[in-house]
Amino acid sequence: LAEALPVSGRTLRVPRSVNGAAWFAFDELCGAPLGSADYLALVARYHTLALSGIPVLGPDRRDEARRFALLIDLLYENGTTLICSAAAAPDRLFDLPRDGAIAARAASRLIEMQGTGHLARRSRAEYRGSMSNITCS
Repeated sequence: LAEALPVSGRTLRVPRSVNGAAWFAFDELCGAPLGSADYLALVARYHTLALSGIPVLGPDRRDEARRFALLIDLLYENGTTLICSAAAAPDRLFDLPRDGAIAARAASRLIEMQGTGHLARRSRAEYRGSMSNITCS
């Protein structure tokens, strides 16, 4: 079901949602001029986010890459589960020579979110309502 989330006096359209999970195509969420307030509204409302069609992010998609990195940070920090389909493995998603630190941090978090240690952390945190993991294919 589509849903509308109020964010700072405007509405963020969620194309599909059910039982605390939301789905977006990459371009809808990271190709649009969205920011932290939008992404925080998502993590406050949904425990799981599905993101499809993540491309390899090069210099021509620098803005999208920065938004995606911000989204990853907020998902990671807020314990939101991420399920995604991507054109490459996390360590090959970013090709941004000028933004190497941002790309490295995002890739590192994506890789960490796949690990069993991160899943164990999720299990310990669930009683607080926090969930974290990621699956990229």
